[in-house]
Amino acid sequence: MAESAPAVSGTQGTAEQYNDLRNDAIDPTLGHVHDGTAGKTMLGTATPYVESGAGAVGTSALLARQDHVHPAQTIPAPGSATPVVESGSGSSGSATPYSRQDHVHPAAAAPGNHTYTDGFLGADAQCSSSSVWATGPSMTLGAGVWLVVANAMMGVNTSGTTFGVYTAIRSGGSVYAQSVFYGSPEAPYGNVAMSCIISVGSSQTVSLDFINFGTGTSTMFWRMNAAQPYSSSIRAIRLGH
Repeated sequence: MAESAPAVSGTQGTAEQYNDLRNDAIDPTLGHVHDGTAGKTMLGTATPYVESGAGAVGTSALLARQDHVHPAQTIPAPGSATPVVESGSGSSGSATPYSRQDHVHPAAAAPGNHTYTDGFLGADAQCSSSSVWATGPSMTLGAGVWLVVANAMMGVNTSGTTFGVYTAIRSGGSVYAQSVFYGSPEAPYGNVAMSCIISVGSSQTVSLDFINFGTGTSTMFWRMNAAQPYSSSIRAIRLGH
């Protein structure tokens, strides 16, 4: 057969060239020759993506070179500010720096001394009415929430009948706690005690008052005897700081 130029276009050749194609392994100048670029996969030239948590299979037909380098991920820096003091309400925060594992929050300020106040009778107080309150020991409370405790030594002059006395922690006409003492000729004396919590918006006077129900006279004693003064009193401590 007549010699022909090597095929470089990737054509399939003809039947008469069969023997020459077989000899192609021995003599590359004979038979057909494949186009060197046909079907070849190209290398990518784009910068690789930054790695993400979810990842993806990808769809690109381009190859990555073995020495390619992904861009570094942006890692938050550790914070340098002193951690805030813990608060009761808390907050989710908005800062992007992270906290180191050995960080320490500043200690919360130590609670201040609780405010305490009280009031005592300096003399016996009497009530002979069932419609008008008699005032016992009193005190003035500032704004805040207060625990109020009161006690009184009561006595009644029953004139042979049994009747009772209301005692109450009062402020501005409002009753916050009350107790009842029933007196009789056989038991004319008794002690009453009560407590309550009062929320005060502005300064106000709180007192331990009493009023009769029935006929007779009642007495709130300021002391039981010379060795035990201030038997009737009202006391309060402000809750919180």
